[in-house]
Amino acid sequence: MTDSAANPTPNCVQTVATLFAFCGIYLAIAGGLMLFRPGTISMSAGAPLLFGLEVSGPYMFLLVALVGVRSRMGVSETQ
Repeated sequence: MTDSAANPTPNCVQTVATLFAFCGIYLAIAGGLMLFRPGTISMSAGAPLLFGLEVSGPYMFLLVALVGVRSRMGVSETQ
């Protein structure tokens, strides 16, 4: 593998990945609330982040949350 100190990840990439992680955390909380306490939060709570996939239910919230958090973890591992 290459030496990560010689090729650091640019700050803008880290910032975007961190925003993905924050969106993922928000979607995980919203999906968990929908799953464990139905009716607490509306499905439209994730509409700006899911672009129509919110009609698939809380499992789609959790799946997209996993992708968002995993993308940040992947960027962290490349440092």
